Amino acid sequence: MRAIQVGTGPVFILEHGLDPSELETVRSNVRAALQKGPPSRKWALALLVYAAEVGYHYEGEEYWQTFEATTPGWTRYGDRTWLRDRFKEFASAFGGAQPQGAWAGQFTNICWPITHAVLPTDLQLHLARLLYEYRHHLTANLLANPNELGVRLAARAVRTSARFRVFCQNTALLGQVASALLVDAGETPLLLASTLRRIVSDLSAEREARRWLTDARTSAAKVQLRGLATHAVRSAPSVGRPDERGSEARPVAPAKFGLQRNAVGWQLLVEPPDFAPLIARFPELEVALSTSRCMVAGMTRRPPLPPSYLLYVGLRVELDRWPGADVPVLQLEKCEAHLNQLLADECRFTAGPCWVFRLAGPTNATEVRTKAVRPGHEYILITERQFDQLPAWIAPTSADCAGVYAYTMSVPAEISSADVLEIARLNIGVTTGVDVRPAGLEPASWDGEGSGEWVVGDEPILGITSTLAVRHCGVILDGGEPVRVGWPSGRSESAYVRFTGLDVGSHMVRVALLLDDATAPPVEGYLEIVVREPRVRAASGTYREALLILAGPASPTLEDLWEGRATIDVLGPSGVAVEVGVSLERGSERIAHKQLGPLTLPIAAHVWREIFDRDFRQAKDVYQGYDSANRGVIEITHAELGAVSLQCERAFVPLRWGSGEDRNGYFLRLHDNVGDQVVRVEHLDFDQPDATTVVDVGEDGLFRAGAGGLYVARSAGYVATSIMPPLIRGLVDLQRMSVPPRFLTRSRTLEALRAWISTTAAWAQAEVPGNPFAAAGRDRVVRAFPQAIAGVIGGGWWEQAEARVEEDQSIERVQLDAALARPGEHSGFRLDLKQLVNSSPTLSTPERVREFAELSRAVLHSEPVDRRWLAEFVLRLASSPGTLDTWAGADDIEQALTIALEVPFILRAARYLVLATHYASAAPDSLLSYRGWSWE
Repeated sequence: MRAIQVGTGPVFILEHGLDPSELETVRSNVRAALQKGPPSRKWALALLVYAAEVGYHYEGEEYWQTFEATTPGWTRYGDRTWLRDRFKEFASAFGGAQPQGAWAGQFTNICWPITHAVLPTDLQLHLARLLYEYRHHLTANLLANPNELGVRLAARAVRTSARFRVFCQNTALLGQVASALLVDAGETPLLLASTLRRIVSDLSAEREARRWLTDARTSAAKVQLRGLATHAVRSAPSVGRPDERGSEARPVAPAKFGLQRNAVGWQLLVEPPDFAPLIARFPELEVALSTSRCMVAGMTRRPPLPPSYLLYVGLRVELDRWPGADVPVLQLEKCEAHLNQLLADECRFTAGPCWVFRLAGPTNATEVRTKAVRPGHEYILITERQFDQLPAWIAPTSADCAGVYAYTMSVPAEISSADVLEIARLNIGVTTGVDVRPAGLEPASWDGEGSGEWVVGDEPILGITSTLAVRHCGVILDGGEPVRVGWPSGRSESAYVRFTGLDVGSHMVRVALLLDDATAPPVEGYLEIVVREPRVRAASGTYREALLILAGPASPTLEDLWEGRATIDVLGPSGVAVEVGVSLERGSERIAHKQLGPLTLPIAAHVWREIFDRDFRQAKDVYQGYDSANRGVIEITHAELGAVSLQCERAFVPLRWGSGEDRNGYFLRLHDNVGDQVVRVEHLDFDQPDATTVVDVGEDGLFRAGAGGLYVARSAGYVATSIMPPLIRGLVDLQRMSVPPRFLTRSRTLEALRAWISTTAAWAQAEVPGNPFAAAGRDRVVRAFPQAIAGVIGGGWWEQAEARVEEDQSIERVQLDAALARPGEHSGFRLDLKQLVNSSPTLSTPERVREFAELSRAVLHSEPVDRRWLAEFVLRLASSPGTLDTWAGADDIEQALTIALEVPFILRAARYLVLATHYASAAPDSLLSYRGWSWE
């Protein structure tokens, strides 16, 4: 192993230095010894090498499952705690690596062999890509400080797989491995040379990963050479020294605004910026963008943007109303104020009173952020108010955006000084006598007017030309000190200026020319340099491509995909048919695959959910193979448009249920990654869903129950829940599925109602295998809880009315209306409620909450809580009580339940509205207990 030296990193078991034949001998001896008896301290080091090697090769599935499957005798003689203690002894005796981060506190046993595996093979691609994306931020200081490098890289890992993000929690390990990989040398004080060569060799087996690592190493080498240089020569100003780049989080590149011509007139467009640099500094922003809808100021004809839309670069949003220059364009629903302030700062219009857009074609125009026009060019002018006495070459035109006026600007080739002064009052300048544009390396984009986009690490070169006799040329960057640039002797020649070390964000370059004619005023020109992060093309596509898989959250887990918690939209040319394939995989093995297409674009989220559930999830070979899969893959292909894909990896959790079926029927298997705690398993039956029984695992390590039901595993504060399908042998079992559940307790007390709410949540949030009987059984229970709660609070006559409605599966308003209250009681409220019921199917859930809150004024006169909050509470209680524990605090729930017990009419009215909406909504939704009531 690597010798311990001052200034080196900790030692990893994977640095054993054994060649392949020696390693195979160790494996054989360990397996043979464990078949004979418990592990011994005499060969503990060999067992540690064996355990680290399992960690290096395992691909996403549970570590102990892999370890036990490849190690006969471990299940009988092995002890996870004993193995962990030997790792601790090694760390103490030899300066070995120690697990760090929140993950180490959750997985107190598994964290040791995984840490000593350094970088498991299925995480190597993620690290190579991360290093490639971060390569332009590398500095000599970071390369010399692995701990700091690890912190920086971890902040950039937000869009990687769930398991790689877990790996990044140990920032010290991440930094050490990254530093070793970036140094293209045979020896490094951070890793044994043979171990480093092994990782690089395995990583390089994948062509794209090899390219990413090579480019990252090249950038690191340049940084090191630059650090050795004694002098630096620059031909242009720079912001900060090169070695300081990356020391601060950078602003994002600005949002892009444009115009698009339609049949009505010019419509405003906004393209939100790439928020990746901002997410690197504020990782919680990614969570907010993934889970919250986004309200777009000025977009009134469409609902808010769904979660995750802003995580994809290139989105273009049409505005039908002018939001105002001082109004934040983007705001997230139910989001912390400081995160919305970040969005507000990065996406707003420039100052008015006018906005200039250069025509890029007959139907589109791009904003000129410098607000400077050129003679002989055409523009569109947008203003908040009408202007009189404009030059003749500025004429009104139509705008398809309420609150603004549009004008065409055909700037003459010769513009008078009077016209220059006239448009100056509109805050518009005229660029004459000087031309500033990119030279040398072509920018990533150029609007042809005054704004270019470069990738961080590029060194923009600008060419400056003028037909005038120039005496001096000065360049000012971001309002800093002017830098004199040498001017060529010939008028047809150009002066060039190069910019180095520019940070991510927007930089304004001002060029001032002093003319030979001392009486002439200086001639000025402007150009905006936008520096953005490099982008590695996502396999799922982008808004700028023909095909895009739009997922919410942006990196869904396999469980999110399977349970329908992830929304999947497929965007592309309308009406085009594409092939759709979905697979379950384990490592390189394809466990199950189905072709769901051809399907016609675009594929909306609700259409995807229905097809995925019907044609994939419920297929027997699919749900039988789901437990052993560690990845789900969606592939969209078209012969001419190309292909996009989305990978959903299984989440790495302390406890997880797996399901299956054999000749003895259905079973559940508990995957326990906690390891050193007692696990309590409870079973709740479909027929009596609030009665809990503690159960033990069978001799085969499986849990079985012919009647099926809910299984709840608890260990060290962690909980895992899953539904076991009922065994259906014939007609009698099928008929039993339609019998309403019976409840153990029906007490009209706060304690009993709180228990029901918690139990409902366990049923509603449990994992459900693809077996249709499991889903049907769960849905029957989840629908029964709000009915039972309404019956207990609302009274016997209401309970009987609901039972009659449930029996014939149709809404009899006369029966429910009669059960709402005594004749003549709350007559005005009941009349208004009927009107709301009639319009309810066309309203969204938030709109129903608002209307119901207004109605409740007549009933809830002086309650101590906010009326709208209480309206949402009773509607949740009436439709989805399992959502209350995560939506409201314990004290708030008890206070609201107390009000419902005191004024039961309000809950009866809520149930009336829920049932009426449910039966009036034709479109089924497998994720909702009651159609039309989504609380996302």
